[in-house]
Amino acid sequence: MKRIIVLMSVILLLFITGIAHGANLIRNGGFEEYTGIPGSQGYLPSDWVQTSGISPGADTYDTTGVYGIVPTLAGGWSHFTDVPAYEGTRWVAGFAWVAPAYGESFGQLLTTPLTAGMNYKLSAALYSSADYLFDGGVGGYDVYLAPDASLDSAVKIGTLGATTPGSTAWEAFTVDFTAPDNAIDLPYFILNPFSTATYFGSYPGIDAVSLKSVSPTAVPEPATLLGFGIPMCMVGLGKLRRLRK
Repeated sequence: MKRIIVLMSVILLLFITGIAHGANLIRNGGFEEYTGIPGSQGYLPSDWVQTSGISPGADTYDTTGVYGIVPTLAGGWSHFTDVPAYEGTRWVAGFAWVAPAYGESFGQLLTTPLTAGMNYKLSAALYSSADYLFDGGVGGYDVYLAPDASLDSAVKIGTLGATTPGSTAWEAFTVDFTAPDNAIDLPYFILNPFSTATYFGSYPGIDAVSLKSVSPTAVPEPATLLGFGIPMCMVGLGKLRRLRK
């Protein structure tokens, strides 16, 4: 009977792992959800916070005009005229200066810190504002894990970008990394924009941010586990009933 219970426990663990594997660890990675009063500069969607200390900070763009800067209007604070979102209707952009090397970073407190030694894949779509391309000012985002909502004591884990000079479309980027040994002490995920410009900065937009764990070995799909696990559980329960008679 003990062996049956152990077997059922292993099956259940595999099933739970299969569900967890592949889930996006970033909340509101498409920037569609928001709370609070709509504004123009310096407003971020739900779950995201400013981490640079720069005022007003990174900006939300909204093609519907409901929350954030309207990218379909020329002039004003919009530097993405007639640019659509990669997905949905909203995205975020942070400005990066050439020197000193800092920008309008932003991030979020992860629901659970990453697991030390585990492999992860980060993906996102980028679009550098054409208003800053005159100086070769394409850009992207350096990615950090940090102990708090700032770049102080942050650990760099990778880079998204840079975008292609002259590109007029969203570009997809990925970063594969292994969580550092002190990952449990770094619960904040931070995106810090950078610029490749010679004299001025860049203003990269980012959308569809996804962070997923990558198992070192293949994990069966949930449907496969269900197909295998449920019959095995039924067999186990049947044996357990016979043992009780």
